[in-house]
Amino acid sequence: IRDRIKEIGLTAVVRAFEPDPQPENNIARIAPKESLSPYPDLTGTWDVVKQSSIGAGVDLKSALLGQFTVVNKGKQASRPVKVRFYLSVEPRFEVSRSPLLQETEIPRLRAGQKFPVTLQAPIDDADATGFFVYAVIDADNTEQEGTRDNNVIGARIP
Repeated sequence: IRDRIKEIGLTAVVRAFEPDPQPENNIARIAPKESLSPYPDLTGTWDVVKQSSIGAGVDLKSALLGQFTVVNKGKQASRPVKVRFYLSVEPRFEVSRSPLLQETEIPRLRAGQKFPVTLQAPIDDADATGFFVYAVIDADNTEQEGTRDNNVIGARIP
């Protein structure tokens, strides 16, 4: 049966009977440290996300800066894939409503190997505090993976 199980994890969802100003923090998922799938399993973590601004008034320029780590938690090496970064005002990711910030090619990753990616993208909004930035790993779905449930990782911009 272990060969048929792709991933075991724990998901907790909090629901309330009153308005919640931050509904995005009501879902928590703890992924297993090791994938049970025999295939590659690409996922990642946000190490840092921040906004930077230079200038003032009409000369104000803003950018999103971040450090993201892609990891292959699977049992096999992956092919090279693309990671796309999107900006969103929504706590749930929808590609049709999120502008593309950056696309980065990730090389082939051996099982257990990590690859750091730097996000450095200009943004039109002078203040993106409270917005979300999403990393979509294997954005073109070219890699056969044990699970795709962990390919979109979001972070709230402080």
